[in-house]
Amino acid sequence: MIDAIIDELTNTFSVTPAPIAFARLVLAIILAGLIFTSNGEVRNITTGASLWLAGAIGLGCGAGKIPLAAMAAVTAVVVLYVLRLVEEAAGTQ
Repeated sequence: MIDAIIDELTNTFSVTPAPIAFARLVLAIILAGLIFTSNGEVRNITTGASLWLAGAIGLGCGAGKIPLAAMAAVTAVVVLYVLRLVEEAAGTQ
């Protein structure tokens, strides 16, 4: 019984890249509409990029690349925190 559980937990699966690429394309098109220009200023670029990255991390998890997705999530949080500190220091928030 334990052998069956271990086999089930360690069973790997294969994912074809076409559905993942299609999902990223659809996500990119939807989020591109979030970024817009107003009076010569680009708005919501960080929000759009963050949501795109969240979708990419989710796709990575779905593809079974959990360690890579976790590293991307931690890196994203650190970068967004540093960007917030820079914005506060510059007074542009």
